[in-house]
Amino acid sequence: MPNYIAIGNTTQAMEAAQNAIALARQQHNSRAEALALEYLSQVYKARGEYDQGIETAQTALTINRQNKSFIGEVAAAAVLSEMYEPVETTKR
Repeated sequence: MPNYIAIGNTTQAMEAAQNAIALARQQHNSRAEALALEYLSQVYKARGEYDQGIETAQTALTINRQNKSFIGEVAAAAVLSEMYEPVETTKR
């Protein structure tokens, strides 16, 4: 998946993530779904939509736990922790 976030194109990033999620679900590929959800949470972060990003990252974490994917679980937890950083900063 191209990194549209890095070039500031969050609209294209959102479309790519949603397409990847739909394809993963269609193929019953929960690992790919979790990865696409992690990317989508990064899109939400770039847009400043932290609540949606947190919810999406939590879904990815749950999927990785169900898959018993330790590496996937760590990756999703890292994305989730990144989502909370801006939220905590704004509360100060």
